[in-house]
Amino acid sequence: LTMCAELLPEELATYYKRLYPTHLMVQWLSYRSPAYFANREFSMTLHDDIYLRFLSYNYESEFRGALLDRRPEKIDIGAVYSCRPRDRATVSGGAFQAKEKELVIDIDLTDYDGVRLCCSDARVCSKCWLFMRIAVQVLDRALRCDFGFRHLLWVYSGRRGIHCWICDRTARQLSANARTAVIEYLSLVRRPGDKQPQQGQQQPPKCHPSVAAAADAIRRQFDDLVRQQDLFGTKDRTRALLAQLPEDLRSVADTAVASWLADPDAYPSLKRWKTISKFAVSRGRQDVEQQLLIQYAYPRLDVGVSTGVNHLLKAPFCVHPKTGRICVPFDPAAVDSFEPDSVPTLAQLLAELSSASAQQQQQKPHLMAYKSTSLKASIELFAKFVDSLRADEAQAADGAAAAGAALRDASNGGEIL
Repeated sequence: LTMCAELLPEELATYYKRLYPTHLMVQWLSYRSPAYFANREFSMTLHDDIYLRFLSYNYESEFRGALLDRRPEKIDIGAVYSCRPRDRATVSGGAFQAKEKELVIDIDLTDYDGVRLCCSDARVCSKCWLFMRIAVQVLDRALRCDFGFRHLLWVYSGRRGIHCWICDRTARQLSANARTAVIEYLSLVRRPGDKQPQQGQQQPPKCHPSVAAAADAIRRQFDDLVRQQDLFGTKDRTRALLAQLPEDLRSVADTAVASWLADPDAYPSLKRWKTISKFAVSRGRQDVEQQLLIQYAYPRLDVGVSTGVNHLLKAPFCVHPKTGRICVPFDPAAVDSFEPDSVPTLAQLLAELSSASAQQQQQKPHLMAYKSTSLKASIELFAKFVDSLRADEAQAADGAAAAGAALRDASNGGEIL
């Protein structure tokens, strides 16, 4: 990904005025309750690294006015508090408390630097992006099937990672301890501090269905990952692979490795992996192959982001200040076709707006201008997500109202049918 020039305030002003989906953002974050939105914390990073926290807005127009006035280079979303964050100084010491927040997951490619070999630090390419695709497929299944969450908003971070906003009411109301329990359940591999996976890291029960499902998802793309990263193509990487094997398999594998090292060209990385995995399975040790898949390709989670209720996370549709790319939502079911290089930049979007004819611009006011740009598909995907979420919120509110009415009737001598 190439770096962009410095974001200019006038360019950001045009983006927030013409393209930023303010209305949808407010609909999402209010969950059909204006008070819920008013108590939500925002932070903004302005030009020259000016950082403002504990911002809050009563109405959509107020939020939109702040965007146009301040032209933030970055927007972060925080928790819903017991009162409006901007009024926190007016309440007694312990009264200002974070009450609710979406359960969020943050995955960064730099946490794969022990196993991704094509890039390092902030650099990203199509080869290492495969780690992110695997992460989405593994976690989306676990969150939906193992926990029953339905409203998952997956967002590209704009540079080298992905975020998942889990927006179900039950997720938003989780305590810090409950959030920790969910993330610990999902955290099968520590984020590596060394160049290769280390033997002896704790693994979950090998027979657990969630682990088996994760291994199956990884297995479907692991051959491509091995080939693209050349995971086992050197002596050190081969030795690191063998270090993962139990003693009863290692002695026989050592014999095979001797021939690999004697003639490296005849035994490329993928062939080495196939030999080891087939050997383990032929000895009835499917658990070994499964654990290797998990160890090398399972998502590395930033636990601190997920467990803290008052932690802030970059908002969807921000402009990444380093790449200029928009932090767009994407469809997890189509993650295989998602490429970071195809995500529009601010400069690209403004050029697309400029190229539209005067007649087209007159026909498409602010809320429709995005249809003339590459942001169209992302905003329409976000709109469908918000509509589905609001429909569930309305259904839940109707159910609660009906239950309350039934209880009142019963207390007045009626019957609950």
